[in-house]
Amino acid sequence: AILFPGQGTQKVGMAAKLLENKTAAAMFEMASKVLGYDLVGLCAQGPQEKLDSTLYSQPAIFVCSLAAMEKAKKEAPEMLKKVKVAAGFSLGEYSALVFAGALT
Repeated sequence: AILFPGQGTQKVGMAAKLLENKTAAAMFEMASKVLGYDLVGLCAQGPQEKLDSTLYSQPAIFVCSLAAMEKAKKEAPEMLKKVKVAAGFSLGEYSALVFAGALT
């Protein structure tokens, strides 16, 4: 099972390891274009007060969650093959639905 996090799990620096993956980095770039602000910069440098705002934290957590799955596809594909259930807490429900293919 994979459980995706909800709001409240955001912290400055949360995307650092994810950006090493090209597909994950591309997700952040696309999100930045759609959102109209630098999501990578916000996740990497904050400020924490801005990242704590729902307006910014929810897109950041959503993209980080899905980017983590992209990283896992490369680094732990056998683990992902074993996943039978995806769930999420609050906002994480949307990440779970996208991961499961129910939403694009």
